[in-house]
Amino acid sequence: MKSSRLSIFRTLILLFVSAFSFAMAMTSCSKDNNGVDNIPAAAVVEDAEGKYFVTFYPEGRTKEAVKFTIGKELNAKEIDLSQPGNWIVSTKGFGGTGDKLPLRKGSKLFINVQANGMIEIRYDMMQADINNSRHLKGTYLGKLEKR
Repeated sequence: MKSSRLSIFRTLILLFVSAFSFAMAMTSCSKDNNGVDNIPAAAVVEDAEGKYFVTFYPEGRTKEAVKFTIGKELNAKEIDLSQPGNWIVSTKGFGGTGDKLPLRKGSKLFINVQANGMIEIRYDMMQADINNSRHLKGTYLGKLEKR
């Protein structure tokens, strides 16, 4: 009698450990160490009319994009987005233009479209209105896709 109870207890322990191990293995495969989905960022560039039209997906193509338009003369130069210039930035609920709607002081953008098919993007953008303020910051260095 004692041996059958001990056998049932061992079997239950083994099932519990197996189920727990399986659950841990399944959750660790879908997330990275920060608990964020491991979706690669992407940048799409269109070269037209003397400008670069850049669509940047910081969290992969399933999430919101940040769009930049800069004159080619601004490529590989830090752009002060609080000053007038040949630039446009936009994303959901946020935007500015170099001709009519500059961003707050300290806002800047750097885009370097490289001949080897790579792109570097760095931005730190601040915008405020009567109701709220937003701050967007990001970086990307990787392959670009041409449109």
